[in-house]
Amino acid sequence: MDTEENQLTKKQRRALRKEQEAIKRATAQRAGTMKRVVVWVGVIAAVALFVVFVSRAGTSESGSGVTEGWPKGSESPELTIVEYSDFQCPACAAYYPVAKQIFEEFGDRIKFVYKHFPLSSIHPNAVDAARAAEAAGQQGAFWDMHNMLFEHQDEWSRLRNPDDQFAEYARIIGLDEAAFIDAYNGDVAQQAVDAAAREARIKGLRGTPTFFIDGIQIENPAGYDAFKSLIVERIGEAPTLPDFELLESASSTPASEQHDQTTEQTGE
Repeated sequence: MDTEENQLTKKQRRALRKEQEAIKRATAQRAGTMKRVVVWVGVIAAVALFVVFVSRAGTSESGSGVTEGWPKGSESPELTIVEYSDFQCPACAAYYPVAKQIFEEFGDRIKFVYKHFPLSSIHPNAVDAARAAEAAGQQGAFWDMHNMLFEHQDEWSRLRNPDDQFAEYARIIGLDEAAFIDAYNGDVAQQAVDAAAREARIKGLRGTPTFFIDGIQIENPAGYDAFKSLIVERIGEAPTLPDFELLESASSTPASEQHDQTTEQTGE
């Protein structure tokens, strides 16, 4: 190569050097491009791994991206309410009768779902209470224990160790106590509580209770009337059963007796 270059004219040598320099520049550009490609591939891979990690963190043990929670109500609901709640939370206990009254009025038209979000940093017995509800749920009595825990919150929330109190509640609502204790201390109950709490954190929730209506988070209503108005806005008023009964009975009741019957029903 050196010998051949010595035989070239000055003009040819200059052209050759330019060509070599162009080749070097092209090679450098390709190297820079490859570096950028490698960097971006690394970034994309890291993002993909993060997404997979977050997705897995939010899954229940069954592999679903969203925990099922504990539903009650209509199987074909016009509206679904989801509550993330903490059994030791005083605000949750305050909303308990409100939610209960809403369900009693609209339960045949809506679905209500309870999901655990125990705030263990400020409520030391909250996780244990959630495990107690899960253990009762394994015997088909989640809602019975749910009601017991909220109605007696002042009783068990003050205890250093509420295990015996929860076992007493299990006896009161008619559960197999030994089976309850096994489930209460078992992995299944703990995993269910953990999965629901992870889901709440992934959603960015910070407090309890937090309500969602048809997947949309709402501001906590001021009371029963405010909560009811949110339901009515979406599905209308609950049917008034007394009026229906009146129409049925009117067809078979003599006209002279209908006025008294109407007055009695209105008084109810």
